[in-house]
Amino acid sequence: MSTLSYRRGTYVIHQPYKPGRPGWPAVVIGYQDIPSTIRNYRSEMLEVPILLLHKNDIRWVNDDELSPFRSQTWTDEDACKYPGLREAFLTMINGVADGLEMVFWRILIENRYDEELPPDTDTAHADHRTDQRLIEAPPVQDLKGKGRTVIGDSATPSSIWTMSVRDGGKDLVPLKRSYDRSFSSDNCLYPSSTSRGESSKRRGGFPSGNEKDDINASHSLQLRTGTADSASTSYNEVRAGYTVRSEQFNEMDDDPEFVKFPVGPNRKPFYIPLHVVRDNGFCSAIQGDSIVRKNGKGWIYDRPSLCRVQPDEFEFVADFMYNKEFGLRQIGSEEEKARCFAECAGAWTAGEEIGIEELLDHIVAKLPQTAPWSDVGLEIVLFFAARVWETSGEPSRAHRDMKAMLSTFIADHFFEYVCAHFGDFKKQLDETPELAADIYTIMGDRARAKVGLQEE
Repeated sequence: MSTLSYRRGTYVIHQPYKPGRPGWPAVVIGYQDIPSTIRNYRSEMLEVPILLLHKNDIRWVNDDELSPFRSQTWTDEDACKYPGLREAFLTMINGVADGLEMVFWRILIENRYDEELPPDTDTAHADHRTDQRLIEAPPVQDLKGKGRTVIGDSATPSSIWTMSVRDGGKDLVPLKRSYDRSFSSDNCLYPSSTSRGESSKRRGGFPSGNEKDDINASHSLQLRTGTADSASTSYNEVRAGYTVRSEQFNEMDDDPEFVKFPVGPNRKPFYIPLHVVRDNGFCSAIQGDSIVRKNGKGWIYDRPSLCRVQPDEFEFVADFMYNKEFGLRQIGSEEEKARCFAECAGAWTAGEEIGIEELLDHIVAKLPQTAPWSDVGLEIVLFFAARVWETSGEPSRAHRDMKAMLSTFIADHFFEYVCAHFGDFKKQLDETPELAADIYTIMGDRARAKVGLQEE
C-alpha cells in the first residue's frame, strides 16, 4: 500500500472519476472509525476511508481522488443539481473554523450507523491536546477581524475567511451564522458554579461585585450552590427544575431530552433541555450538525470554543437562553453597577466564543445602565475594551456599537488615563493598536472640529 498523503482528521475534497461532477467535502477517517457492519465492504484497490460530510456516509477511495480543502466552494448550479452540496461545504467551513477533531466525527458516525465504536485512545489524547492548546495558546494576532483560531491537521489558508460564492459574488462568512432567536423557559439545569469573583480574577481582574444573595441573585433560574447537603437531591427533582451538583447528572448523559455542554478547561458539564436549544431557534450558532446524539441516547454540543469559556461565564449564557436576560435585574447602587459591568464583560467573552450574536446585542443595550463608568473604574473599562478589540470576529452591529461606546469613553477620559494609569494605559494601547487607532481618531475629529469653530 502506498504512503497516504492525508492524515486522519484532515479535511479534503473528494473528486470522483466522473467528468463534470463537483467535488464533495469530506474528512479522512481511520480504520478504527469504521463501524464493523461495513468494515469489510472495501475493494482492495481502495485505500483511504473518508466520511462524506452532510451525508455522513463512509466511502473507500483512492488517494488521488482527494485534494486538500483550501478555498473551494460551490456554484448555485451545482447546489441545485446535487442536494446537500452547499450544506456539506458549510459543515466543512464551520468544522475547520471551530477546530473539530475526530472525537466529533466519531460521534456522528456512531449516530449514523447506530453502532458504538471501540475506544479510541488516539482520539482521547488528541482531544486533550486540543484543550491544552486552546487553554495555553496566546491570541492569534493575524486572525484578528477574521475569526477565531483554526485548529486541526489540515492547513487553512487565509482565503477561507473571505471566500466568495462564485456565481453570486456574495461574501461567505464561515464563523458566525445568522441569528434569529428567542427563548422562554422556567427550567435551567446546570451544576453549581465556582465563585464569580474567583473566576473573574483568573480571567484578568474584573471585580466580582456583591456576592450576597439579594433580589438580583434570586432570578427565575433558581440557581443552587451544590453542597454536601444537596447530594440527596433525586433525579426527578433535577428534572423538575432544580440545580444540583454535577456529580448527580450522570443519568442525564443518556437522557434524550437534554443537551450536554462540557465547559471550561475541566469540561464541566451543563445540561440544557433540547427543546430550549432547538425549538426556540435561539442558538443558530449551535444547531444543525453541531449538536449530535451519543449512541442514540443523550445529546452533546462539544466544540473547542467551550474550553475557552469559564463555567461561571457560561451561566450567563444559560440564563439568557431562558429569560432573554442575565445577571443583575435591578441596577442602582455603585456596587451593583460595578458588578453588572463585570457580568457584562464575562457574558461578552462567552457569547463571543460561542457566537451568540443576540446576547452580544443585549449586552450593548444593558451596559449603559452601569454608567458612569468612572465609578466602575477606568482600568476595568480599559481592560474590557482591550478584550473586545482582541477577540472580535468579523464586524457585526454589536461589535461596532460596543467599540464605539468604549472608545468614546476612553477618549473622554484620555488625560485621566494618562495621569492615573500612564504605564498600563500606554502598554495596553501598544498591545492593541486597533483600539489606539479608534481612540486617536475620535480625539483627532474633536480637535479638527474645534479648529473649525475657531476659524469661523
